[in-house]
Amino acid sequence: MAGYIVKPVLAPALRGTPRAVVAASSGEPTGDAVLNVSSLFERLGESRDLLSELIEVFFEDKEMTMTDLRDGLSRSDPVAVRGAIHKLHGALENLGAEAASRAALRLENIARGRELGPAKEAHFALEREMEKLEPELAALAEEERQRTGTGLGHTGAGS
Repeated sequence: MAGYIVKPVLAPALRGTPRAVVAASSGEPTGDAVLNVSSLFERLGESRDLLSELIEVFFEDKEMTMTDLRDGLSRSDPVAVRGAIHKLHGALENLGAEAASRAALRLENIARGRELGPAKEAHFALEREMEKLEPELAALAEEERQRTGTGLGHTGAGS
């Protein structure tokens, strides 16, 4: 199937895959790490190029996705919330962002139930986890930039 990746997402499946597909989910979070770098590298087959691409795609997409999520919550629209949070959850899973992924999954499950009453608290928890994650991703991107002498298009939070 063209443009389809079987979960869990592994490096060989990503090579040559369109960027839009890279945000696919890779399974359940395994712990409370803000960023599980060893798991991330293992999943990517130690590929520094894929790491750089994954981080870049995340920073390119996250603001729009978070805006869509906030809009859905403000309209009390569980379908919009579910669509936005599902995309974000997949991206977080692929990054090894375990705590943020767990918070996103909680919000996704709430939206599936179509009753958004507890969503405000779950969204707040997700925002807190994202605030912890973004500097770690930015630091990892900078480390790669220093190591390779090349740059990612984005440096992290606020990009």
